[in-house]
Amino acid sequence: MPINRYVDEDVTRRRIETEGHRSVVGGLWDVMGTLQRDFLISRGLQPGHDLLDIGCGSLRAGRPLVAWLEPSRYHGVDISASLIEAGYTNEIVAAGFADRLPRENLFVTSDFEIPFDISFDAAIATSVFTHLTLDYLTRCLERLHPAMKPEGRFYATFFEGEGISLNRPDGVVTHPDRDPFHFSQAQIRAATPGNWAFEWIGDWDHPRDQKMACFIRR
Repeated sequence: MPINRYVDEDVTRRRIETEGHRSVVGGLWDVMGTLQRDFLISRGLQPGHDLLDIGCGSLRAGRPLVAWLEPSRYHGVDISASLIEAGYTNEIVAAGFADRLPRENLFVTSDFEIPFDISFDAAIATSVFTHLTLDYLTRCLERLHPAMKPEGRFYATFFEGEGISLNRPDGVVTHPDRDPFHFSQAQIRAATPGNWAFEWIGDWDHPRDQKMACFIRR
């Protein structure tokens, strides 16, 4: 059985057809896209920086970030080819942003591969590790390390908690042992490889109470 519904590409494709690419990634389209852009800017992202969006999906954050960053500075990876294609066609090409985001800046991977010949200033993963066990976080950080500049920041969201299942805003219930997952800060820190520093940011106005952590490349 897949760890979560995003692993099954056939299911994702059918959901895009019936629900639309914006709903498949959790809705809250305008709120979350703007929130991620503004958060990154508040943490020092500049238009000339290179940014990697891990779990870019159908480009909910990609569209506002592509509009704000200098052309070709945004890159994204995701497990779903269908989500990337739907996002690129309907959010980037349709908005006239194809010259700002080359199609080759988006890559499909099931193992956090990062094929771009770039050293990134920053990276972000929103609502990725809420659906995965923490060994995936460790794998992601191992893959990401060579692709980041020294002191580069990787921001990732988590549901914070431990033990019993917990109720969140919007009717979301998180669990210690199944999707959607929650973890304690100590668990996240323990899953962080030694070549990364761990910083807990916490609240960042996420409407479903996901918390933000920062991983700093040593």
